[in-house]
Amino acid sequence: MHERYFDNAATTPVDPRVVAEMLPYFTEFPGNAATIHHYGQKARAALDLARERVAALIQAEDSSQITFLSGSSEGNNWVLGNYKDGKVAISPYEHSSIIKLAKRDGFTVLPPFEECLPEDFDIVALMSVNNEVGTIFDTELIRRRTKSRNLLVDVTQSAGKLPTIAGEIDYISASGHKFYAPKGVGFLYQKEVNLKPYLLGGGQEMGRRGSTANVPGIVALGAAAAIAIDEMEERMAHAASLKAIVFEAISKISDSQINGPGEKSPYVLNASFKGIHGETLLIELDQAGYCCSSGAACSSTSKEPSSVLVALGLTPEWMRGTIRVSFGKFNTPQAAEDLGRDITRIVEKLRSL
Repeated sequence: MHERYFDNAATTPVDPRVVAEMLPYFTEFPGNAATIHHYGQKARAALDLARERVAALIQAEDSSQITFLSGSSEGNNWVLGNYKDGKVAISPYEHSSIIKLAKRDGFTVLPPFEECLPEDFDIVALMSVNNEVGTIFDTELIRRRTKSRNLLVDVTQSAGKLPTIAGEIDYISASGHKFYAPKGVGFLYQKEVNLKPYLLGGGQEMGRRGSTANVPGIVALGAAAAIAIDEMEERMAHAASLKAIVFEAISKISDSQINGPGEKSPYVLNASFKGIHGETLLIELDQAGYCCSSGAACSSTSKEPSSVLVALGLTPEWMRGTIRVSFGKFNTPQAAEDLGRDITRIVEKLRSL
């Protein structure tokens, strides 16, 4: 099942074990977690367990530091919205939920590899793993360089996949659908709970985010977090082996390159091929039964070039022929071999036309 689904950086299939744990909260236990009757208290207990599981996933000191929300885009907006009247610095490789805020609110865009950061910023935002090319950023190093200033780390592409430690990070945002939970549920970690509420309502989430709790989704998020803790090393090794198979095939294709600087996540492979259009390659792969992408799913309808690839200095010729292959636990070595072979075949076919 899902052997040829190689778009796991966009979203992952929901783990059947996660589905099994969340289903009773649609039917058997339908209570609102804000109510005092036994149905409501059953839901409240489920939220408490999920909060503990998510806190364990990122090694947070206390589960009360976790707020459930719709996903990392909401978390990023919430955090940076609290600092919009201050000085905010971001890297040029951030997710669109931060890049668009930067354009709107005039944040400063800085390279993430500077020896030191200017001292007059109130908060620095940096993703842990880039969603398009898979580069792993040294958030611990940035934390040391930011000294007393605040740090927001978007762990969307590392939570549940790579070891993630809250440590001295001030804010962490994540989405469950990147590690086998459903879409539409995520969390924000605050080391010191100091943000003004993002949504005003009935005082849910300890008064931080109004809106009736998505109990089934939150239960699923907690279940996915618990499973990820148990399976993380196995998943990392599996993804690395799959990536090596596809990498070997692509590296033999003439006029091709792997994109992204530095150490990269085993889950993401971004490649460009001269002389073809990446969209055409993706259509051909889809017809062959594979799911890959050209980059971030949230930007797939935009006609603008990828801000990440622009920041990396790719020329239009290379950018046009770019695809992203992202790996997950349901992919198989045989499917990876088939994908490498078919990418080679289709690139040669398109170049001959």
